[in-house]
Amino acid sequence: MKFLITGANGLLGEALSAYAKVDGYKVFNTDISELNITNRKRVKTVIEEFNPDVILNCALIGPKEAERNPELAKKVNVFGVRNLLNYKTGAKLIHFSSPAVFDGLLPLENKQLNEDVSHGYSENDLPKSTSIYGNTKLESEKLLESTNSLVIRTSWLYSENQLLERKAYATNEIARPTYCGDVWKFILIALKDNLQGLFHVCGSDVMSRYEQARLLFGRVEKKDLPVPNIRPLSTMKSFKYFKKHNQSLTSWKEFIESLRLPPK
Repeated sequence: MKFLITGANGLLGEALSAYAKVDGYKVFNTDISELNITNRKRVKTVIEEFNPDVILNCALIGPKEAERNPELAKKVNVFGVRNLLNYKTGAKLIHFSSPAVFDGLLPLENKQLNEDVSHGYSENDLPKSTSIYGNTKLESEKLLESTNSLVIRTSWLYSENQLLERKAYATNEIARPTYCGDVWKFILIALKDNLQGLFHVCGSDVMSRYEQARLLFGRVEKKDLPVPNIRPLSTMKSFKYFKKHNQSLTSWKEFIESLRLPPK
């Protein structure tokens, strides 16, 4: 099986490329210098020449840059996805979206959060973005409706090579830290079961940015941001497929503890 990865220099693209190569798949990594997905002719040429079985679209304009340059965000996050869809031929298109499609204003339930895969926004909840980035991600999702594509919403990604930077973290930003290895596991599950449509794939722990940083760094600067609690994504829909294939979601707490264990 051959994988074409766009945005391969980013955290997720780099991690997925590494996992795919370890598993013995042929991978063609591209970033903007090799494949600008807003360029229709280049998209068509690259896909025709490499002839991938799967396209993993990790290319994006992120939240901060999207606010500074809405036109570019629209070109990459929406029109770029449309180009991939139009020229993918027989390849399976897997596109990554974001919790930013929601406004995050629903209150947190008063119950134990960790290990509750149903807690948070579900795939059936009505999106309501309050940002340019979220709006472009929502538009890209709508482009892929009624196709055989797979859309994965995920949050707070980390890998062995990139965990967190030291900076101030808010106590009222709450989500599920997600191991890139779990995203890769779900991609393989989705290909095996021929899944399509929208799935949330996130880690098993629900925590604040401050809690996440404290577990990694110990004492860190705490900074509350003037925003309400952010409600995490639910992993209920994808969890049953992980369970079906005897796979488990990675806990941020357990992952960080494993880094501290002495080598065997």
